[in-house]
Amino acid sequence: MIITKTPFRVSFAGGGTDLHSFFKEHDTHGCVVSCSIDKYIYQLMKKNFFDGSIIKYSKEERVASSSEIKHKIIKYVFDKYDINNIEYHSIADFPSGLGLGSSSAFTVGLLRLIKEYQGLEIDNYDLAYEASDIEINQMKEPIGMQDQFGCAIGGIKKITFHPDNKVIVNQIELKSNQIEILKNNLILFRVGDSRSASKILKTQSEETKYNKDTFTNLLKMRDLAEDLSREIKIDVDSVGHFLNINWGLKRTLTEEISTNQIDEIYETGIQNGALGGKLLGAGKGGFMLFYCEKKYQEKLCQKFYKLQSFKISIDEFGASSEDNLR
Repeated sequence: MIITKTPFRVSFAGGGTDLHSFFKEHDTHGCVVSCSIDKYIYQLMKKNFFDGSIIKYSKEERVASSSEIKHKIIKYVFDKYDINNIEYHSIADFPSGLGLGSSSAFTVGLLRLIKEYQGLEIDNYDLAYEASDIEINQMKEPIGMQDQFGCAIGGIKKITFHPDNKVIVNQIELKSNQIEILKNNLILFRVGDSRSASKILKTQSEETKYNKDTFTNLLKMRDLAEDLSREIKIDVDSVGHFLNINWGLKRTLTEEISTNQIDEIYETGIQNGALGGKLLGAGKGGFMLFYCEKKYQEKLCQKFYKLQSFKISIDEFGASSEDNLR
């Protein structure tokens, strides 16, 4: 049995500059500062005792061959690697659609699972590239490339996207006490409903191509990510400041990103101790990330007593796997 464990991610600044409509269409580079977190999607695979395959995710499929699988990504990957007569399961700490890169974490973890199962060479950087190709080019999803690299590769990192599709990942090395401060001060609140990012990102891509103001604000968000990658090493609390500026820019990209309720939640957070924050993912709902000193978090949680809250820490390993009694 093979088991993979792939982290979700949070991004601090630069989201949207990882879309092809930004860095390829405008022949520039994008930049995102991202962090993989200690919330995961787990996937396992073993040889099936009987003929055919059992596929379990949020649904269950029993098929004679991979060509019958209805889940598009599983079908594509199983066909590509000729996977049949197996039992496959997927389970996650959080449901999809909450702005944590779950779709890409799923694809990265599935690829690692299959490569482990077949005894193939594995490199998490290559997994991220392959997952990007599957989601963007094969599945035609209007998404960017930050999630695949943010989930596949552990730690806090600056991810740079070049017009030739080259992606460079630079680890942001913090001291142990800085990491402790960072993890103590990050908190998530569930806001709105789970949602599909595709519609919002499709609109954003069009705005990025043809709206000068949108492109200008994305340039500012890219430069903000560049600045954060340097400043965080000097002053970890600067994360709050950068989140605040980034959110102000992000919510201008399209009218579909924020709502009156989300704006009110954000302002309430700032008024009750948070130094900054942003809605994670494409928009409209999911998780609001706040950077709030630990001494103010009880007050913040009391103010948001109707919202689910979650503490998070940093995952240092990225996509990993365990080989048990094949």
